[in-house]
Amino acid sequence: MRSHSNQRINRARRRLAAMLAAVMAALGLAIGCIAAFADGGSGGGPDFEFAVSPQTRTTYLGAATSYGVKVSRLNGFSGDVRLNVQNLPPDSTATWRLRDGSESNVISANLDTAWLVIRTSSTTPLSTRTLRVRGTGYDASDANWISHYVDVTLVVQRLFKVAGGLGRPLYPGLSAPLNLALINPNDFPVSVRKVTAGVARTSEAGCATDNFALAQMPPSDYPITVQPGQSQTLRELGFSNQQMPRLKMVDSGENQDACKGARLTLTYAGKGTR
Repeated sequence: MRSHSNQRINRARRRLAAMLAAVMAALGLAIGCIAAFADGGSGGGPDFEFAVSPQTRTTYLGAATSYGVKVSRLNGFSGDVRLNVQNLPPDSTATWRLRDGSESNVISANLDTAWLVIRTSSTTPLSTRTLRVRGTGYDASDANWISHYVDVTLVVQRLFKVAGGLGRPLYPGLSAPLNLALINPNDFPVSVRKVTAGVARTSEAGCATDNFALAQMPPSDYPITVQPGQSQTLRELGFSNQQMPRLKMVDSGENQDACKGARLTLTYAGKGTR
């Protein structure tokens, strides 16, 4: 009986050992797959260090900003490094400039530095997003691809803001000034080059926006300097009522009773530089 029991125990042990071996083999295969898809070099073989700076950039609509990219080749690696960036904001572009002044996304073997230049447009969404900057090289000595990436932050915001509204009701033929506020949230002065106002809609279905007209400020009134961290109205900046944008209710000569009590939604846009 004891011998039979020992045989059963030994068989159970062998089955358990086989199961453990299968599990370890499966784990080894899984670990191998993860390593195969991981970014990096060849573990002591030819490789390169990849750095991007600064960590965060803030830019504005219609402006450009840049990140520096540095490649340090290691352990005999002498190949090109190809650059790319992911997760750019919509309506923006990325270009690469090399230390020798050329425009290319490939850092050739005789170079080690590039700049990623990102330019936004007037329609780029305001956002804070993470960009992934990647460098990929090929080591011909052991037919190995090497890839590294760095995540950086890009903030897209308005250079300045425009706010304000009409301080009194209108009737056909009457115009009134818009004493707009120019808001500079930055730690540097902003030179405002243009501000425009428009009527987006009214609160009454029968009151069309063409019942109203806007006279904008003339180009000769610009530029307007807004100091860092300041919110200043046009009046505080020295403009008279006659110089401000003026909103007028047009006297059409027809019945405009549909506009009685209507509320207007105004829109503002502006251009400026640092």
